[in-house]
Amino acid sequence: MSNKGLNNPLIVGSAIKNIAESTTSFVAKNKKKIIVGGALIIVGYTIYNKFFGKKPSLKFNPSEPIPKLTPQQAKDKATRLMNAMENPGTDEEEIYSTLAGLNFNDFVMVSNAFGMKYYDKVLGVEGGFLFNDKHDLTDWLRFELSNSELEQLQNVMPNVITFDNDIALNTDAITNSQAPIYKAEKKDGVWFKKELLENAPPNKNLGKVIQIKKDPFQSSLEFAIIDKPWSTTELWVETKFLKS
Repeated sequence: MSNKGLNNPLIVGSAIKNIAESTTSFVAKNKKKIIVGGALIIVGYTIYNKFFGKKPSLKFNPSEPIPKLTPQQAKDKATRLMNAMENPGTDEEEIYSTLAGLNFNDFVMVSNAFGMKYYDKVLGVEGGFLFNDKHDLTDWLRFELSNSELEQLQNVMPNVITFDNDIALNTDAITNSQAPIYKAEKKDGVWFKKELLENAPPNKNLGKVIQIKKDPFQSSLEFAIIDKPWSTTELWVETKFLKS
């Protein structure tokens, strides 16, 4: 029996050892380049995600009526909405007239045409890429309109933006007891609970309620997303810790 070639375990082992030693040597000699290269990849991905990675969260629902709008009509409505909201002072009547009578899939078309735009939550105007995040049309409407104005929007555009909880949107989120407060992060239209920020005392005003959701993995758990004042950070808190 021949002991030559790949059938010889001594030769295979020696080859593997040589490859491992060569790899170790290459890494040692090029450590700085590898670290810089890795950092550039991370920075590049972060920049790409900030500029291009986020998309509107609403999706077409085949169980809802088909849209009546043409793509151009949806684009025109998106432009009207941006003009109504981008500067100080919201034109609520223009928002109502633009969205009146739309069904859910019409609204999705308008949302897609609107896209993701930077919003300055401190000044309440269109923001910029350095200090602000991109938000879809649903977020813009909830940032710009008060709770009563959102209810009026629901009246002119039924079954698209709904309210089905005791805690109203755009009202103050005030703790009813000591409450764990987490950082919130939105990815691909879904809110995630991140690191614990604080255990807030009772009666603390956390900011404005901008979203109320059910946990997809635990249907009995309801949580709120809070727009923290004078900050670009959103908060995540269970609604059971908030006054209704």
